[in-house]
Order: sequence, then C-alpha cells, then structure tokens
Amino acid sequence: MSLQTCLRACTLIGLFTYLGCIATAAEPPATKPDSSIDPARSAILKRTEAVAKKLEALRGLKFKADVKKAVLTAEQMRTYVAGALTKHNTPKTFEDEGRVFKALGLIPESMDYQAMMTGQTGSIVSGAYDQWDKTLRLILGRDPGKQTVTIAHELYHGLQHQHWPALLDGKQSIGRDAGNAIRALIEADAMLTEEAFVLGDAGIALDSYKIFLGNKLRRQRTNIIDQMRARGAPAYFVDKNTFEYAEAVNFVHAVYKSGNWKALRGVFDSPPTSTEQILHPERYLTRRDYPTRIESKGLEKHLTDTYGKDHFIVDIAGELLVRSMIRTHLGAGHDVAATGWDGDTYYVWSDPKTQQIRLVWDTLWDSNKDAKEFAQAAKAILEKRRGVALKGGQMKPSVAFYQAAKKGHGEIRVYRADRRVVIYDGLPPKESKAVTKLVSSRGSARHYDAHDTEQGGNDDKPL
Repeated sequence: MSLQTCLRACTLIGLFTYLGCIATAAEPPATKPDSSIDPARSAILKRTEAVAKKLEALRGLKFKADVKKAVLTAEQMRTYVAGALTKHNTPKTFEDEGRVFKALGLIPESMDYQAMMTGQTGSIVSGAYDQWDKTLRLILGRDPGKQTVTIAHELYHGLQHQHWPALLDGKQSIGRDAGNAIRALIEADAMLTEEAFVLGDAGIALDSYKIFLGNKLRRQRTNIIDQMRARGAPAYFVDKNTFEYAEAVNFVHAVYKSGNWKALRGVFDSPPTSTEQILHPERYLTRRDYPTRIESKGLEKHLTDTYGKDHFIVDIAGELLVRSMIRTHLGAGHDVAATGWDGDTYYVWSDPKTQQIRLVWDTLWDSNKDAKEFAQAAKAILEKRRGVALKGGQMKPSVAFYQAAKKGHGEIRVYRADRRVVIYDGLPPKESKAVTKLVSSRGSARHYDAHDTEQGGNDDKPL
C-alpha cells in the first residue's frame, strides 16, 4: 500500500502540524451569533466577522460561504484535540507510518510510534480550522488582541479551503514529499497573511518588513524547537515543523516579492511538487526543478508477492526527509549531502515471520558529485545505526560499492553508479540477487517528472 492514503490524507490545518494527521472528533455543534449566546462568545463571533472582511480586502479573495464557528472552553478544546488524532487513523495507519520512519532512521526502532503521537496532544491551542467539518474552533477567555491574530490565521485557512479545496482536503494521491511541500505552503501562506494582517493594523507595509520577518522566523524556530523537545518529539518532527513554520515562510515571502498576493494565488494553482522547491525557492521561481520519480513495478511486485501487501509501503522521501535523516545521525553540518536530491522511491516492509523492518531505497541526484556525497553520508549512517563496517570502495570514477552482512539482520549495501545511489538495509541474502536484477534492469525503473511526462533518456545503471 502507499502511505499517501494514510496519515498524509488527514492533516488538521494549523493544529499540531508536526503530528502529521489530526482530524475531527465529536464536538459541540458550531455556534451562531444570536440572542441566546452569552456575551463572551458573542464578542468572539463578532470579532471573526470583522476579521473576515479585513482578510478579503487584504488577500483579494472573497469567502464563498460563511465559515462555521465553535467557541469552546479550554476543556472542550482539550477533549477535541485528544480525540482528533485517532478519529481517522487505525492502529495499522500508525504502524505503517512508524515503520517508514524507523526504516529511514528518523525515529528509534524501539519507539512506540502511536503512543508517542497520541502523547503529544496534551497542550492547548488557541484555535484551529478543521477542513473535515469546515469549522473554526476558538477558546473562551483568551486575550482579545492575541486571539484576533489567531482568528486571522485560522480563518484564512477557511478562505484557502474554499478557493483550493483539492489541496486542503488532502485526498489527492501525490506522495509523501509533495504532500509535505503542499502542507508547508498552506501553513506558510497563512503565516504571511497573519503577519500582513498585524502589520496592516500597525500601518506597516508588508514589502518593507524584511528585518521583522527575519526576527519572526528566528523566534518561531526557537519556540518550535523548545516546545517540541520538551514534549519528547524525535528530531525529525522538530525539523519538519521548522520547515513548515520557518523555511516555508521564506519561500512564500520570495513568491510574494516576485508578484505580491497575485503571485501567491498562482502558486496554489500550480503548487510546489517537492520539498526541494520549498527549501530552494529559486528551483520553483527561476527554473522549475521538477522531481524525478523512480518507478519499478517489477521490484514492487516481486516484494509484495514474497512478503505480502499488508505491511508494504512505497513512497517518496524527498529532500526534507533525507536532510532530517542526515541531521539525526551526522548533525546539521552535513546538510550538503541532501541538497542535490533529484528523486527517490523507497520500498519498506516487515518480514511476516520476524517482523524485522527491511528497506530498499532507490535515489537519483543532480550530479555525480551530489550522488557521491549522499552515498558517503548513507554509508556513515548505516555503519553508525547497525554497528558494522561496510567494506568496499571506489570501483570506477563514478561507481562505488559498500556492503556488509549482519547476522540476524541481513544485507546492508550502498551502491553508487553515476547519479544513482541504491541502498539496502536488512535485505535477506536470498533476495539479493533477484532484487538487484530488478533494480538494475533497464525499463523497470523509469524516470518521470511530477506531471508524469516521460523524460528523455534513462538514468538506470546496471548494478
């Protein structure tokens, strides 16, 4: 199965985005401003009406319908958040998601992933827009000034949803990496709108707040990291939230500078197709660098026929996950090994007998130099994680091969041929020959851009 049908499909906008998938839970019905509502709730609802008019004028977009609103007590919000994560996810969903992160070395293999995820829901948020029931939820008793900013941010998510429902519904089968990019775009666009809303009230033009933006990003990065570390979140989730709340804001600000709000509306009509484009705005704005999709139906069929489809996942990691893996094991100083990413496909499954997680990962890089840097980083990471030395070396100027066999674990391999790097981790020795043949066979691993337009040539190299 593809993970894109699991956690990616149900992210609650603006609420614990690092959790990956929060949706609706049973809640009191949305409230409407009428004479039966107490004055505190009525004041909040009237404030949302005023904010909605300002958002329309600021962004040049009209609400197509009223956004439903629910004003909750802190305890009701706490109940809502606690129940939201598991509403649309089964234990198997968590199991598959955790299996991928463990295979890529993003979380410890001993971690109970579902317990970690559900344990992150204890904090109170001041507001959230839920795209599943199209409701904005706010909390009673908050400072009016601060809550107005929250309303601007979350209500704008409702405006986004009305104009680009396909993107915010999260139901498109686009893969993990593109999904990460689109979620980051949605959140960063709302953050920039929030800042423009605040600055407009202060009489400051958005065009002139570069220093303000820089300070905001630094504070945002520090706050996110501190809060998430305090909750015990793995490094990957810290990195992902930093990506969404800081680096993606750099992207949308670059788009804004290229053509104001009209340019940002255009991005939603033709969104980024990879986290690479978010991390490097020039790869979207100057010359669109589409990711290359690596597809091997023969390999997928062989592995699913052998191990079953129940716990088999095929998807795309992307530059963000590659960078997070490198940061987790080698430190941020080695990020350069992720910057030449061009495309990848990972195959992750559990052995039905031993439950061991196994990985075959096919990657493509912008240049031979980029491939060499990643291969060296991957070798160092696998040696660190598995406690073995991978033996081998340079076979030709553009070819290198490193391998080890660990008893009870299986084959560990890093193979580089020109721009291509293939990784095995935990592959049973009996599978090595068949898998290598399928990975290396021309015509089985085809490269496409993000719009499924076949590219000329083929980067496959016999292994």
